[in-house]
Amino acid sequence: MAFIASGVNAFNLDNLKAVYQPEKGDIGRFVVSKGEVKFISDPDGAWRLYRQPNTTRVAGSGWGEFYIGGDPSFGTVDGDLAAAHVINRRTREQMAVFHGRVDPSAFADELALAGKFYNLATIAVEIQGGGLACVERLRHIYPRIYQRRT
Repeated sequence: MAFIASGVNAFNLDNLKAVYQPEKGDIGRFVVSKGEVKFISDPDGAWRLYRQPNTTRVAGSGWGEFYIGGDPSFGTVDGDLAAAHVINRRTREQMAVFHGRVDPSAFADELALAGKFYNLATIAVEIQGGGLACVERLRHIYPRIYQRRT
């Protein structure tokens, strides 16, 4: 949707509209219940879930492996919203999105819950702005954080 909504399009707009199939998804939040992360419907939640993770893993196939990209905000009342996308590594499908006003440390908690829900997804966070605080919190609560090699 971002490629369709922005002012200058890098992709042909007619081609994008031809393949874009909007879905409502399920609005909610991630919670820990009996030591396991679960998604619960909540109209006030900041997550929109499109697909559940597949729990069946096939060695070497990438099935059930996910990436999460996060862009934290400073959590201010009138600033940008924090955003995240969960992508299936094999199918490249968008599995879930986060869009909400939350401080960087709380955003790290949200990303960690989503990462655990999606089979210990690899999480990559924008380090500008509130990103360093988010990454620092993630380092203490989550095992799979993307690190740039340069």
